[in-house]
Amino acid sequence: MKTISLILLLTFSFLLKEKAPIETFMGPISEAYLIMPGSKLTIVGSTNINDFECKFDIAELTEPVVIDYNENNQVLKFSKAALKLRNKSFDCGSRPINKDFLSLLKTENYPEITLKLKEIFWKEDPTKVNAVAEIEIAGIRKTYNVNVKASNENNLVVSGLLNLNIEDFNLKAPKKVLGLIVVEKIIDIKFILNLSPYG
Repeated sequence: MKTISLILLLTFSFLLKEKAPIETFMGPISEAYLIMPGSKLTIVGSTNINDFECKFDIAELTEPVVIDYNENNQVLKFSKAALKLRNKSFDCGSRPINKDFLSLLKTENYPEITLKLKEIFWKEDPTKVNAVAEIEIAGIRKTYNVNVKASNENNLVVSGLLNLNIEDFNLKAPKKVLGLIVVEKIIDIKFILNLSPYG
């Protein structure tokens, strides 16, 4: 299962600059951001009976996120933009579901989900961004394209939705009550991240 998005995705710093598209290559840039209160990151899944949500404890992310990137013709390529999310910081609403969630992610051997932003690019509308993100779950890395919306008021706010298949990570959802309750393979990662420049 995957997060965070975002996930991930709290590094859309270029939107803070409110400037014309960059037409030429610029050297490496380093910036840092804090994830502010009001941010949300949720994994939504379903069974043949009902839906469930696993919410990440944003308050755990207290350290600034440092990113390094290059800009070239409306494309940002990241050499450093990673976020680590502890599996145990997700709350699915009940102890049994939390236990199943941690077991699904093979938490004993792989306690974290790692998100890396690789590239972002945009065209005419800088509030609609395409991102390339690498997600590592249970020791397996996969790369995805994510559509993201952004707004820049007091802080930068980015939001998006990513659909994932847990079998991409060799994860197998448990069956309950003699197989009568079956967890679906597809999950959604929803994120709204409120970001503030640091330093």
